[in-house]
Amino acid sequence: MKNYISLLLNKRYEKYCMKDDNQKMSTRISCLLEPSTLSKADFLRFYEKQRENGDWTFYEEREFMENLFCTRLNYFFIIFSLILMAAVTVRSNANLIWILLIGVIIQSLLWFSVYRIYIKLDIVLKILHNLDEYHVFSVTDKCLKERKHCSFKVVSLLGTWLPLLCVAIWCIGLCLTVLGYISSN
Repeated sequence: MKNYISLLLNKRYEKYCMKDDNQKMSTRISCLLEPSTLSKADFLRFYEKQRENGDWTFYEEREFMENLFCTRLNYFFIIFSLILMAAVTVRSNANLIWILLIGVIIQSLLWFSVYRIYIKLDIVLKILHNLDEYHVFSVTDKCLKERKHCSFKVVSLLGTWLPLLCVAIWCIGLCLTVLGYISSN
């Protein structure tokens, strides 16, 4: 997580300090490989500075990312249902193969879009969970741990596993159709 955060926070530095694309690329790679030197106090300082200047805060970023994530996920499932309807109503095997192939391609591309926003949202949520020990996120986490509540990341399920399952359904359907186990009749 710290590597992603350092990459996000060093974008402005890279923009003004890099001389060419090769140097910019090596700095990005080093940001990913080197551990972040940012501490909890740094994030608190960033947050206080954001609030003083009236800038975009971590909370506003979370709200924006969650809305974008939900919108992309909704489009993903709408496209999934449209492709499913097309696959069920088609009359020839050749058309079924084409529909399933198009489904695999479109759903894979949409999944990359959903996954990208999931990663960004996850980073922002981790920052907020560690921002302040008296904040709502931290208090809620402590209460869940005290109750020994078995929890898992719902955002991870929605951002990674469900879209991946949908793409796998199209891949399996395509393979079974090509092998002759599924027909459109």
